[in-house]
Amino acid sequence: MTNRTSISRRQATLSLAAASIASLTSRSPQARGGSVKIGISALPPGLGNPLSSLGFPALSVWPAVFDTLIQVNASGDLVPSLALSWEPEGEQSWLIRLRPGVQFSNGEHCDAQAVAATFDVLNSPEGRTQAVYRDAKTVARADVIDPLTVRLHTATPDAALPGKLTGIRILPPVYFAETGFSDFARAPIGTGPFMAERWDQRSVELVPNPLAWRPPALDRLSIVPVPGAVGRLQALLSGGVDIAMNINPEDGAVVEAAGGRTKTTARAAVLALQFILEKESPLTDARVRRALNLAVNRRQITEYILAGATEPATQLAVPEAFGYAPGLPIMEHDLEQAQSLMAEAGYENGFRLPMTMTLGSSPNDTAVFQQVAADLARIGVELVIKTIPLAQFSRFLYDGDWGDALAFAFHYGSMPSLDSTIGLRFNSCLWPVPWVCDPTISDLVLASDQTFDQAKREQLLQDIQRRLMTDLPCLILHETRFQNGLSGKIAQFDAPFGLIDYATLSVKG
Repeated sequence: MTNRTSISRRQATLSLAAASIASLTSRSPQARGGSVKIGISALPPGLGNPLSSLGFPALSVWPAVFDTLIQVNASGDLVPSLALSWEPEGEQSWLIRLRPGVQFSNGEHCDAQAVAATFDVLNSPEGRTQAVYRDAKTVARADVIDPLTVRLHTATPDAALPGKLTGIRILPPVYFAETGFSDFARAPIGTGPFMAERWDQRSVELVPNPLAWRPPALDRLSIVPVPGAVGRLQALLSGGVDIAMNINPEDGAVVEAAGGRTKTTARAAVLALQFILEKESPLTDARVRRALNLAVNRRQITEYILAGATEPATQLAVPEAFGYAPGLPIMEHDLEQAQSLMAEAGYENGFRLPMTMTLGSSPNDTAVFQQVAADLARIGVELVIKTIPLAQFSRFLYDGDWGDALAFAFHYGSMPSLDSTIGLRFNSCLWPVPWVCDPTISDLVLASDQTFDQAKREQLLQDIQRRLMTDLPCLILHETRFQNGLSGKIAQFDAPFGLIDYATLSVKG
């Protein structure tokens, strides 16, 4: 992988170019028709409400039905979607020009009024409870200039706003005003390639959207929840699903032996054991945190547990993310130095380290942390792993209900915008109930929001990554990947960073 420069990646003004149009609308010749069933770890708990989540697995589902103004392509660049161009008019105003002729599947026009209405919804009392509001809250007002032009006014300077728009999906204003959140979630309407025939907790049943500006190649699509990587593999091998999202790296040979294939894509996240530093423990000593990092053999984990499918992380960002700092080295395993630092800090006999992680975590996460526990035991640290349901983990994060835990499994993600500050907004003083709070880091993140010179902003974010690696707030592990299993019937499947391209998904003739 290579890191791209900000000049080509994040221009403040992005005009529509023929290459961008081609990347969004072209489709390799494939047989039209057929059906596909996709197995994912879970369906969005908010059903078809696209404002309810900014994380996976929901991000793998939303693109089937909904579009955003801007999207990220396979190279990590911001490219047009419903918006053709965006440009700052000052530090607190952005002009967005929209794609003409786009309609929702119910016939409503996807125009400037629809965009403005979506931001009105997000700024409503109920809208502010939605996960997507996190990325929309700097937008104080959306003004309609003409049918295809909208001006977004931000309460504070926000140079990162174009990236944040990659997570905000546009709603049909008339229909949503009639239904409200709960009824809309059961029968959602969007501009995507498909429209919902049925959407509940058992499955999402989709048929082609006849008004789609990017029509699909399939006649039918089903998305079903299949918990556990092993369960998804078995469903694929038995013919229960045609695509198994996020299976174990070592299962590729099994899939190929059954006549299928696998496709691995970056997840744009770094797995870490995040330390809770806002309560007293040995972890508040920087020497202890460094010792724990030195005690873990990352190369062994990625080579043997993850079958060489990824690499040890060098920082809390991935190479595709804006703000990735090139040249940082992997923290190599050094047991002797780890033991020395533990003794220097007064913990030569180690200590107990309770951690928590969610049930049904990403494939191999449990095995990875079991190996981390074995490595830490060599310096006397007893890593006690506790798994909890996702709902309880949400309380853990949002309410600060940490119990006796001193750490937890966390993916420093950069999706949906591929901006390195996304994970830092969770893991800093900027979080409402912070578990780690270094004002220096949070001040730098806020400063980056006000830096409209993209080269300077990139340098600032790279400096943050270098600073974090000198005083790690976590035990950094490895870059994460999605490995997806495909049956032999699948002709084309693209899912950059886990975002499935539903318009080009097709089966063999």
